[in-house]
Amino acid sequence: WFLIWVNTNMDTMTAETQQRPVFGPPPMAEQTQPRRASFDELVQIKHLLTTGLYVKAYHAPAGLRMYTKQFDQDHMTILARGTALLELGGQAAKLVGPAHCVIPAHSRVTVSVLEDAVWYCLHPTELTDLEQLNRLF
Repeated sequence: WFLIWVNTNMDTMTAETQQRPVFGPPPMAEQTQPRRASFDELVQIKHLLTTGLYVKAYHAPAGLRMYTKQFDQDHMTILARGTALLELGGQAAKLVGPAHCVIPAHSRVTVSVLEDAVWYCLHPTELTDLEQLNRLF
């Protein structure tokens, strides 16, 4: 089981992260305030396309929590760098990059990024329109 990001509508998608000062001592737990920000504000996305394969690359910061889309077929994901906790159906697994996994069809996974991460999600498809691919995947 495992990953492919967030909610079904990229425009209304939100992700959770912690606001922390860049300099100075670590904040006390009660001073750390969760904030909601758009997915696009927090994650860099790159689109890669070749014959029969669409790859969506994500650069996600530590502290981010996100939820995957559900797809009709299994697909592979590669954690190239970083650490993430993946949760599905009451079970959890910690992945440390480089690592890969297959996410079963119709699965919705919760992903908690523990260390800055780079993910690649691979989707077999004959589609070539990047706008349509971004909406679907």
